[in-house]
Amino acid sequence: MILSSDQGTIVTRNGGETWSSWYNQPTAQFYHVVADNQFPYWVYGAQQDSNSIATPSRSKYRSLNFHDWRPIDAGDENATSRRTR
Repeated sequence: MILSSDQGTIVTRNGGETWSSWYNQPTAQFYHVVADNQFPYWVYGAQQDSNSIATPSRSKYRSLNFHDWRPIDAGDENATSRRTR
């Protein structure tokens, strides 16, 4: 069973006895998303009911994951994101 919310998605495989963490699910709801001109480019976004983040378009891991995401000082879901690292 899958449960979706503003912060992402969680999954249960045992009828709801236990649930995965939304931290290990590559899902979130964004209101504003922008990219820069670097290579690889970075994507910045303001998440619904959560913080704003930045992530590169390529990872040093096999795929993008939570290790790639960086919190940024850019406001919340109704603010325009900007890079501050």
